[in-house]
Amino acid sequence: LVDAGVGLERVAALLGHNNLNTTRIYTLPGERDLERAVEVLE
Repeated sequence: LVDAGVGLERVAALLGHNNLNTTRIYTLPGERDLERAVEVLE
């Protein structure tokens, strides 16, 4: 969901997480996310 552009707060609510840190555990950056970050720096 996060990869599709859904905000972290909404994903947390959908999953029933009371703490955003719980949701963040499951949202590790993928290889494409890292490539996009490098592209921004170039």
